[in-house]
Amino acid sequence: MRMPLRKRPEWARTIRRTAAVALAGGVATAAASSLEPAEARRSSTPGLPSIESLTLLQVQSTFRHGARTPMEDIGDAPVKWLPSEQRAYAAGREGKCGKLSVLYSGSGEGVDPLELFVGRADRYASGGGLNGGGAGGILTNVGLQQANALGEALRARYVDTRAKTSTQVGRSQLLPRTWGAARRLVSTRSTLVERTVFTAGGVLAGMYPQEAEAGELAAEVELNVPRGSHGAEEYMVINTELCPRLRELFRQGQRLSAANLDARQRAAIAQVEEGAEHDSWFVGAAEWKLIAYRDQLACRRAEGKHVPPHVVQVEDALDRGAAVQMHDIFEGGAAHVPGGDAARDATRTQALRLGIGRMVTHILHTLDRPDGKLHLYSGHDWTVGPLLMCLCRRDEPLLSTWPPFCAEVAVELWSAPSADASQPTAYWPARGAAPHAHAGARYVRVLYNGTPLDLPCSAEGQQLCRLDDFKAALAPYCCECFESECASANTRGSGWGSKRY
Repeated sequence: MRMPLRKRPEWARTIRRTAAVALAGGVATAAASSLEPAEARRSSTPGLPSIESLTLLQVQSTFRHGARTPMEDIGDAPVKWLPSEQRAYAAGREGKCGKLSVLYSGSGEGVDPLELFVGRADRYASGGGLNGGGAGGILTNVGLQQANALGEALRARYVDTRAKTSTQVGRSQLLPRTWGAARRLVSTRSTLVERTVFTAGGVLAGMYPQEAEAGELAAEVELNVPRGSHGAEEYMVINTELCPRLRELFRQGQRLSAANLDARQRAAIAQVEEGAEHDSWFVGAAEWKLIAYRDQLACRRAEGKHVPPHVVQVEDALDRGAAVQMHDIFEGGAAHVPGGDAARDATRTQALRLGIGRMVTHILHTLDRPDGKLHLYSGHDWTVGPLLMCLCRRDEPLLSTWPPFCAEVAVELWSAPSADASQPTAYWPARGAAPHAHAGARYVRVLYNGTPLDLPCSAEGQQLCRLDDFKAALAPYCCECFESECASANTRGSGWGSKRY
């Protein structure tokens, strides 16, 4: 039988909150196995060098947080979520998380993250909201281990374990072997959310485990918002709070995606809700059913908790169906709008540009400053998913599934030996700027969970793309006039910066 919820579920209220609190989790996978460094594939595109002949100038790694507790309980027989399952990092046990100092954007004053997220109200005490006393949306011990595994993968990829100093690092890697020598070459940024901040600390601990275990890994994490904004200025994750037009597109995507579910999606929902008499799941909001059920399943899977057999039977359909629906929402329901291909393409592009375009612009501007750094961006599935949609070919198989916990997108900048890595390319996308003399000798490679992507700007099956071609491919998704584009003719009196809904 169907079990009505006692209150309106979290996912039905998401549109009314800053998207810095991303609702949906990822299908739990063994982080170590899914994040292994990829085997190098030699480029055979005419005019492009092999990656073995290039020098790595910079890496920007965007990743989702590790496993978390669900936002709230679902089911007639909810599982228990204990406070002890989500406190591993609080005491820095076993060196699994670095000693973090959190900086608000534009501020040089550090804040203890435990005070920021825990000190104001003990969210880990009994009565945290979930069955068992745990709190919703909190990084778990398993999630921290996944962050450590991602850090280990980044270490294998970018840390030269033979190099004592940065000047000794080999050309295909980026960082020296000790944290003391590498610290100035690692820049860490996070959304203003507990699980992303501590995931960043777990990643750093995985990259430099000896220093972490010895309690000597002190690091700063810059929040992507200024003090007092409470996430309103966030752009590392889709954020509808300050953009009337994006709110419209997001709501349109919700409405159209829910109205156009295919037979497999509808069958998965029916199976979850009616497949068992004593443990059925039910969510009232039609637009969030698939996403909510997949999220609950992913959180339970990650922790090894009970999943009803009738839900297990449609596990793949839930994951793939929820990913398709969420992409529809991210695109403003573009696939279902009238007006032909031109109207659909315009809707899709604008929805992605307003949703993740400032993050895309930040990445491209950072590519114009080849600083020899590893830039870490700790975000959400609502960060990684839309970013992949901008980066990938439309038929990319990876887009058919939800980004798992600690899913990672790495944008690498490479240079031919003839290029002077100390000189930046022309600041982009400033109009009329003459390209730098070495811009044509720079290349981009993008990895997803350690595997090179076939980019739209490169020949199919190849891993390299010229920097200028990469910029041109992402230009439609960049926000140069975010404030003016966010204004909406259909939102009378709301204006830029309004918080009306």
